[in-house]
Amino acid sequence: MLSLNLLSPTEKIDVSKIRLFIILKSITFSIVSILLICGVVFGFSYYLLSNNSSSLSAQIEAERVFQQEKNISSTEDAVKILNNYLATAIVIQQEYVPWTRVLSQFSESIPADITLTSIDFSTINQSCTISGIARNRTALLTFQDQLNSVPFLTNVNSPLSNYTQPENIAFGITATLNETIHQ
Repeated sequence: MLSLNLLSPTEKIDVSKIRLFIILKSITFSIVSILLICGVVFGFSYYLLSNNSSSLSAQIEAERVFQQEKNISSTEDAVKILNNYLATAIVIQQEYVPWTRVLSQFSESIPADITLTSIDFSTINQSCTISGIARNRTALLTFQDQLNSVPFLTNVNSPLSNYTQPENIAFGITATLNETIHQ
């Protein structure tokens, strides 16, 4: 195989210089791009850290002022205050009522012939008051029986005055909430 070189020696040097220039240009562009990306990342990180450090400083200062206001002079006092906060949180958690479950169980006990106009659950008085309109006495009796089967209701009472009309009965029912309402 025969290889022909049609370029003069000066043109060969020029072509090799152009190749070298292109390679150096690519390397320089890559280095500048990497430095630019690093600069942006470091600048953004510096901005985030300076903001976090200033907010952290503000939080430390607020805590220091809070401790001075409360006259907390020792770790024991801080632990006592924390224990008081935890005791309060425990009381709040014990009084919590999962209303979604309660209302779901309650709504399952309502027959189609009953229209409720008011429901009042009072966890303070441990009572429940229900008022509404029943299509007939049978529907009202069925509703009262189903309320007796609701696990968080006891002493379901319906006054005799609820049964004086045969149809379209406006009724009022009272019941007592038991402790299972909190579970």
